[in-house]
Amino acid sequence: MLKNLISMMDGYSSQENAKHTSRTMKENARRGFFNGSRAPFGYQVVPTDIPGHKGKVRKQLAVDDLEAPVVRQIFDLYRHGLDGKPMGMKAIATHLNAAGTLMRGRPWRIQKLHDLLGDPTYRGEYRYNMRDSRTGLLRPESEWIRYAVEPIVDAETFEAVRRIREGRDPNGEAPARTRTLTLPTLLTGLLTCERCGKAMTLATGKSGRHKYYKCCNKMSIGPAVCQTPNLPMEKLDRLILERLVDKVLTPERVTGLLKDWLRHQALSQTAVDTKVGQLGRSLQATDDALTNLYRAIERGVVDLDSSLQLRVNELRDQREQVLAELALTKREKPSARNVSPRQVAYACQRLRDLLLDPDRGYGKQLLSLLVTEIRVGTTSIQMSGETAALNEAVSKMKMGTSLEKVPSFISDWRARNDSNVRPLPSEGSTLSN
Repeated sequence: MLKNLISMMDGYSSQENAKHTSRTMKENARRGFFNGSRAPFGYQVVPTDIPGHKGKVRKQLAVDDLEAPVVRQIFDLYRHGLDGKPMGMKAIATHLNAAGTLMRGRPWRIQKLHDLLGDPTYRGEYRYNMRDSRTGLLRPESEWIRYAVEPIVDAETFEAVRRIREGRDPNGEAPARTRTLTLPTLLTGLLTCERCGKAMTLATGKSGRHKYYKCCNKMSIGPAVCQTPNLPMEKLDRLILERLVDKVLTPERVTGLLKDWLRHQALSQTAVDTKVGQLGRSLQATDDALTNLYRAIERGVVDLDSSLQLRVNELRDQREQVLAELALTKREKPSARNVSPRQVAYACQRLRDLLLDPDRGYGKQLLSLLVTEIRVGTTSIQMSGETAALNEAVSKMKMGTSLEKVPSFISDWRARNDSNVRPLPSEGSTLSN
């Protein structure tokens, strides 16, 4: 009870301290002083003559004479472009990095430019208490604290840039185009750039008319950081599916893969059986030792003193450890399934039909099941996957079932396009919690 009481008092004290600290920082912001240590790019933190908490002085934001010209250059490039050509955030990042103009020693990225161009601090309005520090969620605007700082760009420039950003925002255009841009792509999450090791994701060109996969490093920093070419989305999707079907999902190839895998699993199973036998013998020896001690104590041969009790406790702990290791070993025991040639041929044909038919909607799930990574190089593309997943897919393909039925190994299929993962109740029945 004393321990719980002390814990409750500590928790209450911590909450009160957090409340007082938050109130003090809000009041500090209302008076126009800066909370924190790192200023936004283009500004610096300078001390004032006004005393603060515990003998410290309060701080304010001031324009950094070295970084402020870069901020003005970014706003000017986004508003007017360069040499008569408009520039987006990616082009600006590429231009600045190529010129050696870095962001405090780091390359410029699209996300940082996005935050900078939309930050009202640069037009003279700093905002505090916008987000909850614990959840990261945006607070109601009524809780924001605003105070004036020295602007770096004028209000007209900031407003002009805001209008340009809104005009270029794809979410502000027709709903049909927005849906097209946000559709799930086939190879997202599987593609990896071989040169820099970064993922490759969907990119668009010509206002969304062209879609292609692009290295995330090139997208965020610039084309000079990676030489892996951009790949047209539709062409690469079709190429990957066709090569997977023609080179891997053939009865001969699948049979060879499964035979090698089953042979390896048999060796692994033998090793696991050997370890299980050793653990079983160790468990039996521990049980025998405990039984002998209990019998000796029962017959009065030995007295249950502190040293004997210590030995009994050691044997009990040893027994629990052996039982835990035995359970873990049995759980990790490989479960290989032998499949017949007819089953392999049927499964290969059905997997082919499911993968190459976009209307079925199983391509994404099947590809994620069979393929773990697709490494894209400048001249070649390599696919890798786990034979265990292939064995599961082949063994669970029930012969004679229709293509309209959902494959049993696809676990994330939804009967309806909503968040309900449970079937509807039959007539006259109810769903219980």
